[in-house]
Amino acid sequence: MRRLIAAIVDDDETSVEIVAGICSKHGFDPVVYKSGLEAIFGLEFVRPDILIADMHMPNMDGDGLLWQLAEPPFDFSDIPIMILTGDENYNASGRHTGLNVRVVFKRGGLRELGSFLDTHKTALLDRSTERAAGPSSSDQSVVVRPLDRGRA
Repeated sequence: MRRLIAAIVDDDETSVEIVAGICSKHGFDPVVYKSGLEAIFGLEFVRPDILIADMHMPNMDGDGLLWQLAEPPFDFSDIPIMILTGDENYNASGRHTGLNVRVVFKRGGLRELGSFLDTHKTALLDRSTERAAGPSSSDQSVVVRPLDRGRA
């Protein structure tokens, strides 16, 4: 079975330890980035199944990160994203169109993180199982054969 990856983007070590522990407990391998800018470089090589980010970080904040992830080459429109922030005045409404973003406030929000992970884990595993089962009768496939240079 494929391992699920949770990208965690946060500069606060205590928050990272807590969130990474919750992710591990719910079956996700955490990959940690200390800022939005560090995540942009790292996410070129690792495509996570879920992304969890803080809003206030050095170099590039959570908003800057989300703007980048909505654009090519990233296109994270199919990746569930949780903004876990201590800023209770933050409002993401209409800010990140095309992304699947949920904002949760750190005070009391860590309980929501577990249910967020479980919900998306089930959907991700169902999708992986469907792909592993092979194409259905409704799938159209194209067969590509090497060019036979011996024929005209």
